[in-house]
Amino acid sequence: MANINPNQDLAIKPSVVKPKLPAMYKVLLLNDDYTPMEFVVETIERFFNKSREQATQ
Repeated sequence: MANINPNQDLAIKPSVVKPKLPAMYKVLLLNDDYTPMEFVVETIERFFNKSREQATQ
């Protein structure tokens, strides 16, 4: 019978944990009677890098 040393014959492969990418956000803009249209357009232009034409569509 062969002498087998389990501590010598085993190799442990280190596991690499890859972090998950964050989920994309959904932004909803509600059409209400209180928020001025100009504020909404400027918000879309500023935070979403849209042109004035794209923001008013």
